[in-house]
Amino acid sequence: MTNRINEKTTVVNISKAALQQQGYSDLTHWLENPDHIYVGRAVRYVTGAKKSKWANPFSKKKYGHQRCVEMYEEYIRNQPELLADISELKNKVLGCWCKPGPCHGDILARLADAANDK
Repeated sequence: MTNRINEKTTVVNISKAALQQQGYSDLTHWLENPDHIYVGRAVRYVTGAKKSKWANPFSKKKYGHQRCVEMYEEYIRNQPELLADISELKNKVLGCWCKPGPCHGDILARLADAANDK
């Protein structure tokens, strides 16, 4: 799934079942595409799921899913080093476990699409 045609950043579910529906065997296979970026936390039992610098540091068990997304938006807007890199996500396909529900990836996609190219 390349995203260059759409010219818009998107967020997809990267569960094994969702990836297989897209024609990928697993996360490692999905990540072979340079337009795909994992934006989640480290998951020890999933090969390729290394902690992303874009990962949401807030626990949905502690704060609830929607609140975590809201907290992430405030967090990312106060991280100048991350905001400086946001354009690297522009027009990419961001992968997270939350989709199709609310996801911090949606915040990243919106910010990336609004970013000026470097």
